Amino acid sequence: MSCGCTGATTGTYLASMSTRVQAVKAKVKSMPAAGPALVRALAAVRVRRFPGSESYWEDRYASGGTSGSGSYGQLAGFKATVNEIVAEKQVESVLEEMHLRHVFGASRRIVVNYAADQDLDRVGGLQLHRRFTPWIEVNLPAWRLVGRIDNPHVYDPARPDEGSLANFFIYERSGEQP
Repeated sequence: MSCGCTGATTGTYLASMSTRVQAVKAKVKSMPAAGPALVRALAAVRVRRFPGSESYWEDRYASGGTSGSGSYGQLAGFKATVNEIVAEKQVESVLEEMHLRHVFGASRRIVVNYAADQDLDRVGGLQLHRRFTPWIEVNLPAWRLVGRIDNPHVYDPARPDEGSLANFFIYERSGEQP
């Protein structure tokens, strides 16, 4: 699908949409009796709609789907950057697709997160993006952001299979090691 927007315009539009969605969510939550019940009902529907990563990928492959554009071509080449980081930092083990708290909890000294640090509900019909850097600052103060590697293949809605919103965010534990 072609949009005719520049990346900056699209990003501004999507950010604006996210702001409006957040405003509606806040208004619903503030409704005296119905708000909390609606929020719980939506959360239950969301959980049922996405049964988990393993089931999602099994169903996707069984129906003839692929791993997606991030696993092929120039995006796969950029994602291979993590291999360089692993070698440079002498990382001994790698965890994938876990909740941030679990990943940081399992790591002794370095975490590399490949993600879009933006509040966007949908991009390309698949992803749910949330800002995670402020959450880490507040909830995991022993970790500090020491590097960011921007993706040279920025998402363009006119060519959704050739770009991504994700970048590499490199965190190191500060202070004493456990």
